[in-house]
Amino acid sequence: MVLPAFALWYTLYPSLETAQTWELTLVLQTWIVNMGLVFLLAGELHWVFYIKKGQGARLRFSHRPLMRQNCKFNFSDQVKNNMFWALGSGTAQLTGFDGLWFRHKKRMHLVNFHHQIHHHYFEVNHGTLDVP
Repeated sequence: MVLPAFALWYTLYPSLETAQTWELTLVLQTWIVNMGLVFLLAGELHWVFYIKKGQGARLRFSHRPLMRQNCKFNFSDQVKNNMFWALGSGTAQLTGFDGLWFRHKKRMHLVNFHHQIHHHYFEVNHGTLDVP
């Protein structure tokens, strides 16, 4: 998974230099790449686990089939409901996070550093960016 991630990073996502300023075209480019990734990855998982039944039924969380004709879901279909929320809300949040990361990459590296220290020495709170 690391090699495809680097390939996408250097080919499809905007570079860090161009993403320092906010532009609608950069946000749209990032959103389209994220939509494609979520669609392909979730679609592949759905195909393997539900259509091809690649794992069988013994490890399934629920043994019921995916629901259709059920008013609890948008479009009365569980798969379409999942696609709507994952591609709509999920990719919007992912794109927003990407935008914040591009814009504040140095600050985000510090946050990751504090988080890693916290997990390495979990018995003590080692501060945050605001409280060293």
